Amino acid sequence: MIATDAKEFTSVIKGKNFMTPDVNGYFISGNYICEVSHGRGFDNELIYGVTVVNGETMKAEHDLSKMFNKRKDAYNYVKVLGA
Repeated sequence: MIATDAKEFTSVIKGKNFMTPDVNGYFISGNYICEVSHGRGFDNELIYGVTVVNGETMKAEHDLSKMFNKRKDAYNYVKVLGA
């Protein structure tokens, strides 16, 4: 997992996720470019989101994008994607 800037990711994904609008960072993990972000859930609990773009096809991978209740779980997921 390597930190990267937003340029490639935002060329595919436009705007912010309404549930997790606050960006923590962008990362390259294997063939994927990921955004880790956070926000508040329906019960005002802190939640984390991982949005995934395929770095080879430069297409959104909606089936791989996920929400987590713990920050460490979101970052671990990004690492697993590159394994």
